[in-house]
Order: sequence, then structure tokens, then C-alpha cells
Amino acid sequence: MIKRSSLLILFSCLLFACGQSDRQTELLDELNTPIPMVLLPMEWEALADSCQQTVITAQQQLKILEKFRGEPTVDNFLKPFDRLWLVLLNTRDDAHLYTDTHPDQTIQDVSQVCKINIEEIFTSIRLSPKIYRKLSAIDASGASPVTQRYLEKLLDDFERGGIDKNYATRRKLQNLFTKERELGERFNRSGRGDMRYLTLQGEDELAGLPADFIERRRDASGEIVVSTDYDSYRPMMRYAISNVVRETLYQRFMQRGYPHNIETLEALLATRYEIAQTLGYDDWASYAIEPTMAGSVETVLDFIDQIHPAIAARATAEYQMLLKKEQQFNPLAESIEAWQVPYLRRVLQEELFDFDAEKVRQYFYFDSVKQGLFLIVADLFEIRIEPWDTPVWHESVSAYTVWQDEVLIGYFYLDMHPREGKYKHNQHLHVREGVEGVQLPASALVTNLPNGLMEYIEVRTFFHEFGHLLHQILGGQSAQWVRFSGISTERDFTEAPSRLSEKWIQDSDILRIFARNRRGDPISYDLLMQVQLANSFGRGIEYSDSLARAALSLNLHRGDPADINPHALMEWAYETYTVTGLTEDIYPHLSFGHLDRYSAVFYSYLWSQVIADDLFTVFAEAGLLSPVAGHRYDEFVLAPGGSLPAATMVEHFLGRPYDYTTFIENQKTGTDIGS
Repeated sequence: MIKRSSLLILFSCLLFACGQSDRQTELLDELNTPIPMVLLPMEWEALADSCQQTVITAQQQLKILEKFRGEPTVDNFLKPFDRLWLVLLNTRDDAHLYTDTHPDQTIQDVSQVCKINIEEIFTSIRLSPKIYRKLSAIDASGASPVTQRYLEKLLDDFERGGIDKNYATRRKLQNLFTKERELGERFNRSGRGDMRYLTLQGEDELAGLPADFIERRRDASGEIVVSTDYDSYRPMMRYAISNVVRETLYQRFMQRGYPHNIETLEALLATRYEIAQTLGYDDWASYAIEPTMAGSVETVLDFIDQIHPAIAARATAEYQMLLKKEQQFNPLAESIEAWQVPYLRRVLQEELFDFDAEKVRQYFYFDSVKQGLFLIVADLFEIRIEPWDTPVWHESVSAYTVWQDEVLIGYFYLDMHPREGKYKHNQHLHVREGVEGVQLPASALVTNLPNGLMEYIEVRTFFHEFGHLLHQILGGQSAQWVRFSGISTERDFTEAPSRLSEKWIQDSDILRIFARNRRGDPISYDLLMQVQLANSFGRGIEYSDSLARAALSLNLHRGDPADINPHALMEWAYETYTVTGLTEDIYPHLSFGHLDRYSAVFYSYLWSQVIADDLFTVFAEAGLLSPVAGHRYDEFVLAPGGSLPAATMVEHFLGRPYDYTTFIENQKTGTDIGS
């Protein structure tokens, strides 16, 4: 039996040994206690015990709220409800962090169970008629607009969870939502965890690969083993001269999740459809898109139709240039396939723009890039980043505090380099949602960037993910409610600030802050122009691939999945929107991890890019390091979190509604410099 702390025993006594009014008083008193920034224990027994205590306490607090007597108000009911939600989020987010990063598999397993247990409480809350009735009874007419919006969103969340259904239907929905989460997790973990390998032998197979890349992958027997990890896969596809090697690795990469995720995906789609139908929606796409900026499937379809021609024209022009280059190697070539694109793109980047990727790498050391990024955001947002001496889950993890006007405003962790057992892609993780007077925001970046020389595209990834981190920290300063803290905006807006952050490496003066070689010499302006032009080449093909995945994500969730063949739909999406079509015997939809968290709204990435291009027009005019523009951006876009509709925040910043014009014009010019 798991032990309970004396604090929990005391709290339990207060809850059940006292009268109803006393229990309510104790719960209200807890609101005045700030929550320190302390992660869950990193020993599995203590972790399991801590999570169990959170579950028990949360269940007790939920009962108090359900049995609440008297007239519910913002102060005596909404605030305790928000505090309960906050504490649950803290535990769930720590568990998520450990699941993706902790080197101990037991800790990962315990954390996964903890996440599931916390999610079950969230589901119980969402399906509690007693909580819903009390929230509905709150008169917020005299409260602030933010509080009124919070209550409105809360009630909408309850209704989208089926609170207005009868008991049997609510129980059914609870089971379905639990099943949907478990299937999504299984699909995601199964796809990303399906590591495949390729052993390289001989000079022919190693030709073109950087020396440091080869040495890092030499095993004890002296063989060179590469994998489908991104840090291995991407350099292989760009540098390996051998067509056979690249095609083989590409197929293995695109076969991840096959065949075991076929059944999981079908079950996931069926479960989501059943949830939507039970709630009265036509399908899951209609349900998932309703609370976004787009608001409807029709708007998303129109968005795709509007930007597709410009992207297709740019991608087609780039494709023709790649094909001509391939015909120099193989005069009989009439087309090229997806596995040829990264290599041919790099070759053309070198030829057209005198771009030498290996030469450029000499100017991008991870530590220098990190320090340069810290300096840039410090100037732009008038903040200070300092090292933080705190326990971490691996020796390679670093931790930092963030200060503004000598006031501590948040924390973050950087887990940036690949290792066994760690999440294989790049992501920003919420660690703490900032709530004014209660707790400071905290974030973690979990990436697989090299601990040494970086490619320009990897620098872009770092800036992108750090954009999420800044949104979380700066948007968590004045939040009154956890529902609106940090990146709590509409799903299709969440990528806009991170996409905007990428644009800071398009400015030569900014890059020269940190782009220096071993001797300390800054990268030249001529080389920077080559870098930026080369980086722009091929973006049309990238966008066309993103369009294909957006269409796949959307249409997998439109209509009855019994009438949908996921593989055929995947083939349609890639044939319709990409310029290369599909290679035989590949299954990219089975390792499409975004189908878990984003489900039908993968279009968000392009939607956010369109908005980011529009937002950047302000910085392009004022200056990329303009503290005036930075302050406006923080005030109108980052700081509000989700307290305002995203469209309203963008309009406040731009002085007008956003539109697609800048993005479409950028596709016509074929360059993203200054855009």
C-alpha cells in the first residue's frame, strides 16, 4: 500500500471531519498559497506516490465542489475550480515530460500511468453535471471581460464533452474519450518508436557524408549504423551520394508504423467518429475545427484552395529545376521521387547560390547559437536569462530562470541533444502554466539537435521551438485563469509565434551576433546572403508536402471512417498536393504523429505560417530588434495568452485584420527573405 504524507492525512481530516462550510473554507484558503516550481520526484516509487496523492486529493476536492452549498460565485467556486485544474495540469505536465525524456524506462512507464490517471480525473470533471450546474449558476455580469470569457469557454468545454446528455450517454462518452486518448498515445508512440536501421559499408555507401557524422555512428565493431532518427535521417538524405542508400533509408523511414499502426489508426478514427456522432456533430473534423480560428471545415477547405495555387506554382518551378539537375546525372530521367529531393535540393543550393553547407556549419556551434538566441530575445523583450541550479532528469539538460526588471518571471529547461529512449523529434513542452499570484510559468524544449556544429535548418528549428517557449513564459505573467495562460490560444494560432521566431535568422546583422567560426570570425555578409537564398529554395516543395498532410489530416476525419480507406486517402493527398507524388511501398500516414494531438487540424501549420508572414510586416518596417515593436508584440499577441480571440490580438498588433496577401506574394517571388 502506498504511504500518504502527514500533510495529506491532515488535509483529508480537514475535508471529512469538519462541517461542510469548514471544508469549503479550507479549500478557499488554499487559493492564497503560491505553488513553488518543483518537479515531481525522479525516483519511481516517490513519483508513483506523489502522483497517487495528487489523484486522491483531487478526487476529494472534486467532491467538495460537487457538494458545494450556497450560491456559487467567482470567488467561492470558480477560483477553487481553477486551482484544482491547475494542480492537475502540473502533475500531468511533469508526467508528460518524464514520459518523453527520462532515461529510466521505469520512470517513463510510471509517468505514463500517471498521465492516464490524471486524464481520467479531467474527464470526470468534464462529465460532472453537478460542477456544470454550479458553473452555470455563477452570475459573472459584474466580473471582468476576461472572467466572463473564461466562464463562457468553460461552459462550452463542458457542452462539447456531452454534459447535456443523459447519464448513460455521459458514461459512454467518458469511456470513448479515454479510449481515444489511449489509442492516440499508442499510435504516436508506436510510430515514432519504430526505429529502423541501415548498416553502411564501403566508401561508395559513405561517400558525401561529413566526417563527424560518420564517426558519431561507428559502433564497437567499426561498422557505420544509421537510423530513422531525425538527427541521422536528415543528414543522410541531404549528403549521401548513393541513390541506393538514400532510397533504402527513405523507404524504411516511411514504413515506420507499418503494419501494426493500421489497426490502431482505424480504431482511433472510428472512436473519434463515434464521439462526434454521440455529441451531435456530422464527423470529427466538424467537432475538432469548431473552436479554432477557422471555425468550420468549409473555411479550412477554402483556405487550402486559396493558398494551393501559389504554393503549387512555386513548388512546380522548383521541381523542374531539380529534374534538370537529375537529368545531368541520369539523362534518361523523366521524373524525380521524394527521396531524391533533399539531395538534389542541396546540390542546387550549392550551385545556384555558391552555397557550401559544410562551410556554413563551421559558423553555427550549438552553444554559440544558444547564447546568441538568448541575447536576441533579451534585447527584443527586455528580459534576462540566467542559469538555474536545480535538479534535472539527465546530465545533458540545462535549466534557466527568466527575469524582467529584476523580477523573476519564469523558468525553462533545455533538453536539446539526442540519446536513447528520448522523444525522437522536436517539441516544446508545458511544464507550468503561469497564473498571477499563484505560480510562475515554466517550459521545456525537447529536441534532437547536435551538440556541436549545426546546419542552418537546425538553427531554424531551435528558433522555432524557442518561440513556443517565449509564448509560454511571456503569456503566463498576468493570466488570471489557467485556461488563458501562455499558449492557450486557438489551436490553429499556436504555431504563429514560433513561425515568426524563425524569421529572426533571416537578418544578416542578427545572424552575425552568434554565427562565428572557431577563430571567432563572424560569418561574412556574402556567405549569409548565400545561406538565406539557398534556404528559400525548396520551401515551395516543403509547403506542398505540408498541404498534403493538411488535406490528409482533415479528410481522414470527414465522414464515416467505415467509408474511408486511409491508405487510398494518403495516396490521393500526396498525388494531389505534392510535386513528387508517392514512392511505392511507403506508409507515411502510419507514422504521422500529429494525428494524435492535432487530429483534423494539421492545417494549423500553414494557417500559422500565413499569419506569421503578416505579423512580420511590422518588424520588417520597424526593425527586427526594435524594442518598440517587441513591446507591442508582447503586449498585443503574447501577453494576453488566450484571454482574447487570436484574430482580435492579431488585429490589435497589425492595426487591421490579417489576410493571406503577404504569404501568397512570398510564394510568387520564391523567396522568404524579409518576409
